Amino acid sequence: MRTQSPYRQLPQIQLSRYLTDTSQNHSGRKAPLSWVSQVMNQLPFLGLRPAQILVVLAHPDDEVLTSGIASLLGESKSVQFVYATSGEAGQDVSGLDLKGASLASARELEQHSALRALDIKREPLFLHYHDGGLDTQKESLKADLMAILQATRPQVVLTFGPDGFTGHPDHILVGKATYEAAQALSQSKQYALTRFKPPQFLQMGLTHEAYQQFMKTFTQPLSSSWVDVKPMAEDAHAIKIPIPHDVIQRKLLAIASHRTQFPQDDLESFKRFQEAFPFETFQRLDITA
Repeated sequence: MRTQSPYRQLPQIQLSRYLTDTSQNHSGRKAPLSWVSQVMNQLPFLGLRPAQILVVLAHPDDEVLTSGIASLLGESKSVQFVYATSGEAGQDVSGLDLKGASLASARELEQHSALRALDIKREPLFLHYHDGGLDTQKESLKADLMAILQATRPQVVLTFGPDGFTGHPDHILVGKATYEAAQALSQSKQYALTRFKPPQFLQMGLTHEAYQQFMKTFTQPLSSSWVDVKPMAEDAHAIKIPIPHDVIQRKLLAIASHRTQFPQDDLESFKRFQEAFPFETFQRLDITA
């Protein structure tokens, strides 16, 4: 008897009811990798299972303002978080003064704890790129992301927008590499036979309404890396998704898991922000086949 493909067993995620405008279209810029390179790049990720939602971020804790949608829309066993780095170049506000590899290990453990709080059953995938040095590793990262997309075949991809949410260079690069990987994969003739279906592509960001509430709630920047938080360039293509109270409570527990990154004052600010603005906002880009 012929077995059913696992890619057809996942419930379909419908975001159309949240869309303000879906007319925006972007074309890819990069040519696909060679067939041999594609095959070789897939080998480390062959164990990944199909996913409803793929979340691609730069550092542990980057999901703090966007984890609700993954917890809300995706089945707990079908949401895959991917982190390009382990955050070894970051700060440690816990008082332990962790640095380098020790900080990276702590942040990975914190991330595991955060995803458990969100009821995400899958283990996060850490790609272990050099924190703060992604600008020299973009093509390698893009190749890895193409392989991950091919392995997971997500319905929805969540990542950073062109401003990186906070202006952090690693955020900007991860968002751009993820979009280019999805675009290149969708247009690749080598992948045509695999019937890769372009995912719904969402970039995290703050609408002007959300930005105003964010700035009102956070009386001072969370850290030096948050000083460039800005609203989306435009709200016309925004998606505003309401997050239920129980999911917000899980988000707050997840944020509290990042003990090396957020002091108590920040946790209280996050709580006030989510209570005042119980939504997550994104912009949608079209991936063209």
